[in-house]
Amino acid sequence: MIKINLLRKEEKAQKVKKPAGFMVHVLLAALAAFIVMGLLTFYMNSKKDSMQSKMETSKKQVAELQKKINEAKKFEGLNKELEKRKNLIETLRKNQSTPVIILDEVSGLIPNGIWLTNLSYNGNLVVIEGIGFSNSDIVTYVDSLKLSPNFSEVYLEETKQTQVEKVDAYKFKLNFRVKG
Repeated sequence: MIKINLLRKEEKAQKVKKPAGFMVHVLLAALAAFIVMGLLTFYMNSKKDSMQSKMETSKKQVAELQKKINEAKKFEGLNKELEKRKNLIETLRKNQSTPVIILDEVSGLIPNGIWLTNLSYNGNLVVIEGIGFSNSDIVTYVDSLKLSPNFSEVYLEETKQTQVEKVDAYKFKLNFRVKG
């Protein structure tokens, strides 16, 4: 079978032009898609850059705040150290007069016939050792200490008869607490 083309040449040319118009539309659509993709990429990159700059700013702020926190901890440590020193000074100042009071009271209450050989003071406990001519002198001394407003819990631990340079005497040991 033989085909004969009865169409004019102009119509053929128009048919050929239609596919070219289609290609232009496809190219324009592709170009629009590339432009949209480019704009989206630009937008996303600018968002990413913005987020990174915010993150860097936040890191700098965190570093500055960490420095301030470290300085605050340092000052707290210094404050605690000063508070300890202050308390130590107050304790020493408070206890400074205690030995003087003890010695003054103990020596002022000693009756004739009593000699002290040892006095020790630890915390608020005082231990006294001494020698007396008689038990009654020792008891008088213990009673005098009991009447003192600065002492409490006066307790005579022991008395022993002994000789000191060929003289009969009594060794004694007593303890008491210093009132606050």
